[in-house]
Amino acid sequence: MDELDSGIIRLLQSDARLSNRELARRLGIAPSTCLERVRALTRRGVIRGYHADIDLKALNRGVQALIAVQVRPLRRSVIEAFKDSVGKLPEVMTIFVIAGGDDFLLHVAVQDLDHLHAFLLDRLSRRGEIVGFRTSVIYQRVHNTVLARLPDDERAAAEGIQLTLDRIRAVPGPHEPAAECQDFTPVSALLVAEPYDQEIHTEVHAEKLEMQPRIVPQGLGPVTPQRGGWAGPRG
Repeated sequence: MDELDSGIIRLLQSDARLSNRELARRLGIAPSTCLERVRALTRRGVIRGYHADIDLKALNRGVQALIAVQVRPLRRSVIEAFKDSVGKLPEVMTIFVIAGGDDFLLHVAVQDLDHLHAFLLDRLSRRGEIVGFRTSVIYQRVHNTVLARLPDDERAAAEGIQLTLDRIRAVPGPHEPAAECQDFTPVSALLVAEPYDQEIHTEVHAEKLEMQPRIVPQGLGPVTPQRGGWAGPRG
């Protein structure tokens, strides 16, 4: 997506009821261009639909919980059957298939704690494929409703991300005092992503870098990593 597509997605996530004319006005483009862009995003599956945000308490769902579930045996047929069956239960809002010690994470919303207890006993504990589950009651939920596309490595490289080494402490040569190489100063790398005008600072330790860099810091000449630190001309 380009910047215009990102702008359309941002505004529609904030208010999906915006008219095409108002959306075009906020973006500073012609209504015909805006309409074609929205249609293209829909055809590509970027925009998958428009939904109303409903207060769960109005639906008599005052208590929410996350339930981590373990099933056995771990066969495709068991996993698919569990998803299809549990996904139809009215208390279940979302089913996540996950890796790790648990196999599923259920997001449920019920009337109160008594109904949550009844759901665990009557809906889950009686299922033969479930060998264990853990329940966490949700006190609060913070939901980010406006998401932006994150940059990937190829895009970052194409937009000219530059790596600048602020400070490098070179490793002493074989005839120099060993005391000077007992400590190594971390390499401070500054990533400048243009044209977003953002700066990301990160610290990396020279002796832990395992790569073959082609970076030549200005004024230092060629620099290559060696075990225990950096080697290069000393000036």
